[in-house]
Amino acid sequence: MVIFDLIHRTKVDWFYCYKPQRLSERWIVYVEYYPALGEGEPTDVVLLYDLGKTPAENRLKRHAGPLPPGKHDSPIEVGVPIYPEANAEGSSYVNHVESVSLARHVLGTPNFLLLPSKHFVFVSSEGKEFKDLKNYVVMISLAEGMHKPKLTRIEIPKREFKKAGENPAFVKVTRLEEAAPNAVRLYVPESEYGVGSIVVELPGS
Repeated sequence: MVIFDLIHRTKVDWFYCYKPQRLSERWIVYVEYYPALGEGEPTDVVLLYDLGKTPAENRLKRHAGPLPPGKHDSPIEVGVPIYPEANAEGSSYVNHVESVSLARHVLGTPNFLLLPSKHFVFVSSEGKEFKDLKNYVVMISLAEGMHKPKLTRIEIPKREFKKAGENPAFVKVTRLEEAAPNAVRLYVPESEYGVGSIVVELPGS
């Protein structure tokens, strides 16, 4: 991810990440980069970058060198973590867990929605092997800012499907979009579930 100042034609910041997506004029969301080999099971840490703040303010740790980083640097720990809860509450960039069952992974791009109510919505799963996977809708309130995210997990209403699919605990969501100010539509393979999409109501939004 490279951030440019188009007015001054200068590079402001850059870092490695997965699945970057521009949410608004101010926020960029992405998944923290993690090496293929490392201790523990990799888990997706979702972060926000605030374009209204400086590169230094978008880092939890004080950067040892100049910003933007040099071409030989490998910046990874950038942005403010908002998911999972352990990372958000502990202001932590740690993206490995001890157990496969604790590993969480977000839906592939395009996967993030920012609703007018300032609720940030995406789909996340737990586990590693398909037979053990389960997933749900995650809603994060950013009403108090990205340093104080409030997270709610919402069960996908599987009763709306005509068929259960291969794994009744895991729904193969292909994309999501805003259905209403307080609801999102999840698209699924119709051949597997008997319907092409369902609407999920968001509590308290």
